[in-house]
Amino acid sequence: MVGNNYKLVSINEVFCKSIGYERADLAGVSLLDIAYPAEQEKCKRLLIQAAKDKDAAYSSDLRFVSKNGETVHTKVTITAARGHCETASHIVATVEDFIGSGTSSHARRLAQVDASTRIFMHEFRNQMHTISLIARSIEQESTRRGLVKDDPLMALSEELMRRLKDLGTLMQDVSRLDQSVKLKLQPTDLAKFMTTMLRSEQAYHIAERIRIDSDLAADVPLVQLDRQRFKQVWLNLFKNAVEAMPSGGTVAVRLYRADPHVCLDIEDTGTGVPEGLDVFEPFTTTKPQGTGLGLGIVREIVSAHGGVVSYKSTPQAGATFTISLPLPANKAKSTKGRRHSAE
Repeated sequence: MVGNNYKLVSINEVFCKSIGYERADLAGVSLLDIAYPAEQEKCKRLLIQAAKDKDAAYSSDLRFVSKNGETVHTKVTITAARGHCETASHIVATVEDFIGSGTSSHARRLAQVDASTRIFMHEFRNQMHTISLIARSIEQESTRRGLVKDDPLMALSEELMRRLKDLGTLMQDVSRLDQSVKLKLQPTDLAKFMTTMLRSEQAYHIAERIRIDSDLAADVPLVQLDRQRFKQVWLNLFKNAVEAMPSGGTVAVRLYRADPHVCLDIEDTGTGVPEGLDVFEPFTTTKPQGTGLGLGIVREIVSAHGGVVSYKSTPQAGATFTISLPLPANKAKSTKGRRHSAE
């Protein structure tokens, strides 16, 4: 309960503990003094309004500052105590819900996530090691049986080893989300690189009923690329595009020049990105089984290349993600291209 000059005259023990005080600490203290500085005037207006209109109840989200300086988010309902005069005294402020607290609770949650992630990564690495041993056993047995390198079983074994390598790189990225990405750059023909990637995924395209429409500029200059890392970027963006089209659809892949950048568009005909969602923020996802890490990793890798990744989206009409990579300053302009289409 709040009395004259907004001073606390009766305080609930639960509220005291939630903001880190003993009840005796708050006796006679103004409610405004423990309100978040930017919301003290808001708190004062609510108290005055409740005092003037004794039949009304005023509810609002309010932040308070705990004893150790944390910000505590609450939902408060303020009403006038019956039988008192129309002043800002004797007001009942009921804290209905603690929406969330500030730094320490967030830090605790992050610590829990970090601990869970470490356990998961440890177990995942163990499983990867076991799968790797199985893949090598298959490779050795295939060699013992005299299978040639072009044999489908040998090809599958090699593909399995490549996928395990990709998973290993991904696990390193998850463990280094707060560290800078280290690149192994080499001159790369991005058109040829993308053509290879598209061809390697043809079976997946067919299985998911995805039509690929590619327009790759033939004479885009070489760019400095960490090919393994950029493969991660492509796989994340392409996988997101496919998952946005559960009944199938078209993925348009365009490579073109927009001085001083080389740009790669990945456009889908799916459900689009909800408005107001920062899809690059870690642990942000619209997928029931998603981790929310993929696009954050994409942004980190592209940024490490000196580039930018952005997107535009129309709800229920699809999204286009664009990667812009810097061009060497001494390259001439060129706009030629070639078009491919495949089911």
